[in-house]
Amino acid sequence: MLLKIEESTDIDECEIIIRHKNNYDKQVEHLIKYINKYLASIVASKDNASYKTPINSIYYIECVDNKVIYI
Repeated sequence: MLLKIEESTDIDECEIIIRHKNNYDKQVEHLIKYINKYLASIVASKDNASYKTPINSIYYIECVDNKVIYI
């Protein structure tokens, strides 16, 4: 497996591209699952602004009176 990291000022957010042959192995499958877990996030809004929060940084979620609070 080859890991290639490129720095670019032409993009707004990090981009991950995985290139593989038709049948990728367990190592690539594990890597894809790990990245998907890491990138999972919740989009919330407050004061007409949207915020994207990674799930792995949320410790507590509560919903009261149709308002969701998470920390």
